[in-house]
Amino acid sequence: MKDIAAERIELHPADQSRAPPAVALPGEFDRVVKVEPSSTLTQQRSYTEDTAFSHGATVAYRIGDAILADHTLYSSGAYETFRPGGKRVVLTGPYDEFSEAQLCTYASSSIYFGNWLREALTLELLAEHRGLTPLSFKKAPWMHEPGYRKMMSRQVTQTSFARVGRLWVIDDRGLNAGWVKRFQELRTRVRTAVKSRGPTHVFLARGKRGSPRELLNAQAISDLLVARGFVVIEPELLSPQEIVDALGSARIVITVEGSAINHAHYTVPEGSGILVIEPPDRFNAFHRVLTSFNAIRFGYVVGDPAVGGFSLQPDRLLKTLDCLETSLSR
Repeated sequence: MKDIAAERIELHPADQSRAPPAVALPGEFDRVVKVEPSSTLTQQRSYTEDTAFSHGATVAYRIGDAILADHTLYSSGAYETFRPGGKRVVLTGPYDEFSEAQLCTYASSSIYFGNWLREALTLELLAEHRGLTPLSFKKAPWMHEPGYRKMMSRQVTQTSFARVGRLWVIDDRGLNAGWVKRFQELRTRVRTAVKSRGPTHVFLARGKRGSPRELLNAQAISDLLVARGFVVIEPELLSPQEIVDALGSARIVITVEGSAINHAHYTVPEGSGILVIEPPDRFNAFHRVLTSFNAIRFGYVVGDPAVGGFSLQPDRLLKTLDCLETSLSR
């Protein structure tokens, strides 16, 4: 799509940001066996160790006479698929029509809730700032989507088949200062919605809906943390309002790596800490970059491989927790 764009506009330049090192036990990254599929060991090590990060520009591409159908964008003989599934054979029949709009989704945000929460919603806010119709593909809403949309005052126009005279496709994945400003604007809206004071120490249970990351001794870890004063919350059993109330005063949040972390990104106070329990065969520390934007300290502990998932030695979790608590008190 970039190659056939009729116009290219840089909306925000590339830049850099800084972050304190991740909190972890000595040699912790050496326990990693494999990383999440779209990354590399080198990239993930940089997420844990580097203190400076480069971020790409936000660039808008105008696509002329675009057709959106079945989670696919077509124009001038080119196409880009945003979600797998059945496609109509012939692009005919009744369709929605827009003179100009901005597409507010990526392939990742069409498939994963966590990506939708931080990518699609910031794209929609960008469309609002540019005075454009935010457009996306029609699909069933995520479980927590209506509640978060209400908190963030976000609306989007959905279509399953449309023709757009001027469609803006955005490369907004650079996490530059322009993206961070929009991310923080949405975060402010969420934190403003907090209605009651919650616990200071939270164990954020991962649930069963995401990609497999089975912590086999999760119950023992949960019991251990409860004994240390943590409150266990399960987002899959709560409304977004209940989630933000539970996280809005948290000083420490512990969770298994996955989409659930994104609830914390929007809700926990500045100066708090997030400790991520990482699967040894699907390691992902990308969230450290996001926490740094809001002065939230990131820590991690890597589990041990096991049949059917992974396990975590309780003493290693507690030692890492102590390190994170110490870093917050400095």
